[in-house]
Amino acid sequence: MNETSKDEMTQAILDTASAATGTQRERLGLILADLHRRFGIGDERYWNDHRRRLEFAEALGALGDLDLAMSLFNQVEMCLPLLWATRSELAEEAARGERILAHAVTESTGGSDLAGLETEAAVSHGSLVLSGGKRWVLNGAHADTAVVLAVAEGRRPPFHLVLLAVDTDAPGVVVADEDPLAGYATAGTASIGFDGTPVAADRVLGGLGQALPVHARQFAGERILLGALMMSAASWMLDATAEHAGRRNVFGLELGKHQSVAFRLARLRTEIEGVRCLASDAVDRWADSGDPRELSSAVKLMAGRVVRSTARECLLLFGAAAQIETHPMNRMFYEALWLSVEAGSEELLAETIAKERKWI
Repeated sequence: MNETSKDEMTQAILDTASAATGTQRERLGLILADLHRRFGIGDERYWNDHRRRLEFAEALGALGDLDLAMSLFNQVEMCLPLLWATRSELAEEAARGERILAHAVTESTGGSDLAGLETEAAVSHGSLVLSGGKRWVLNGAHADTAVVLAVAEGRRPPFHLVLLAVDTDAPGVVVADEDPLAGYATAGTASIGFDGTPVAADRVLGGLGQALPVHARQFAGERILLGALMMSAASWMLDATAEHAGRRNVFGLELGKHQSVAFRLARLRTEIEGVRCLASDAVDRWADSGDPRELSSAVKLMAGRVVRSTARECLLLFGAAAQIETHPMNRMFYEALWLSVEAGSEELLAETIAKERKWI
């Protein structure tokens, strides 16, 4: 996929999103169906083309709408890889946008720390019964099916985790909309509770003990692609700010002509391009080795820092206008803060890198 087709993909998403009517779930389905039909996004061949996956992530970041970008990223890069990896028949439906997915991992007591998870899958009369709950589930309010990471009954996580595909209209499932995360006004964050929810055998994604390695590989790939999405979003913010700085006059000179402003923008551009190069290198190594874990934590660590600094500087350069809650830069600022801790905080990522290097 070249730069032109990547731009075409971004424009196709914007066009479909603006023309679609109905609920947010229906809008997401239409966009996903169009992406699948026109660009092959989410089909089985897509998972073996890591360069294409990188370009799709960059196309999402270029939307200038991180609510929509993360709703689509959640479906395609957080949930679908788990379904394809376990050969679930649900994968084709989800790839075509016929089934909206939510990635349900985080709990009040545990997020990235899988040892803190408490949602439990117990065996009852030969089948699994799910109890517990997940919080801050992106797409949770829109989803038909939640991909749930749970602890096998009586086993200590993270070594005895199980992945389950649970329909949100199944018995015992309660979806409760919660206050939207700052900036994520339309991404449908929700709490999902499970009270004795039965799970059929064909909805268990892989066997007992297989969830951790499958999820770990998916998580590593997610970090690389999310880092690329973040840098594309940072580039969108920087371009919008540079355009604004070229129109606004301050003390008889265009804002962007002041050295202090021009130099700040130049430093941000350099940092963004540096992380984009790192993400591109990580994808090449992933394609060569088949393992996404090399450099994945480094990409996400640096992307989090750069997207935060870019959002802050751009917000300040826009001035009072960007303090209005509905201003695009205001929303991007809060969304960037959230993205910087998505898929692992800086501390967790730094610890992972240090352990990989055997420094601790």
